[in-house]
Amino acid sequence: GTITLATSPTISEVRILVENLGRVNHGRHMASDYKGITKKILINGEEMKRAKVCLLDPLHIKIPKDEKSTAPISAPALYCGEFVGPPKKKDSFLDPTGWEHGFAILNQETLGRYWPGTGPQVTLYTPGVYLTRLNTLCMLEIDKVGDSVAFVAKSNLGLATTKEQLNI
Repeated sequence: GTITLATSPTISEVRILVENLGRVNHGRHMASDYKGITKKILINGEEMKRAKVCLLDPLHIKIPKDEKSTAPISAPALYCGEFVGPPKKKDSFLDPTGWEHGFAILNQETLGRYWPGTGPQVTLYTPGVYLTRLNTLCMLEIDKVGDSVAFVAKSNLGLATTKEQLNI
């Protein structure tokens, strides 16, 4: 596809976030499973010749302390917050319902990729040993930021379990 951006003489840098969605590793679609930037990047009709590729490693991003933002919530972006852990460390599940899709990181431990509307699961398993007295949860959101997340006691695997859901 094509994306057209308004340009200005003051713009000196364009950043493109390419998400790793994995690849098909078997069958007839292997040869046509293209991901990422697969065509030329044109700026004002001219091919971009120089590019710098950077790894975005959410586990090594420094989180500024005591920084409050009044900017409107938008994505893609990294959102982090701190919370006090429960007195007893119990296994739980992070429920990102309301968020679109991205990655959840708790205290520098990756909980996994969430994509509640697509699945396969909705909640992410959170081992109790990952929780401390003061915890930092980071959500690397790609599309749409939700209002909040919750740690719940039961998993939501997003599976159809009734005859109606299974269309039987």
